[in-house]
Amino acid sequence: MGPRAIAVKLAFELDLPDGAIDEHSQGELVQCVKEQTVLKLYAERRITTGEAAEMLGLTRIQFLDLLRTSGVGFRVELDDEDFRQIRQLRLGGHPNQAITGSPQNRPMENARCPGCKVTP
Repeated sequence: MGPRAIAVKLAFELDLPDGAIDEHSQGELVQCVKEQTVLKLYAERRITTGEAAEMLGLTRIQFLDLLRTSGVGFRVELDDEDFRQIRQLRLGGHPNQAITGSPQNRPMENARCPGCKVTP
């Protein structure tokens, strides 16, 4: 079964008090809202891990790590490719890089919003 077509695009406005956030915080807040929306859809079994990862621009392994760090459990069986990506992340490289390649910065460091705390 292939990925489902995008059927709905959410957009909304939220009135915030003056000075509540700055331009940098606005980006963090938007990312946090996206993550929380996807996590809720996944927790309610409305989307798969693959769909959730795609919605957030993450690999499936990165999304599974987001589930772990956010406290949302996951219900998935890992395949050989998933285990290869996990091994690569443990070696410090990018999950899509060949395991024999040189290590890069850890890709998971900025994969989720920092506790959804936005500071002005």
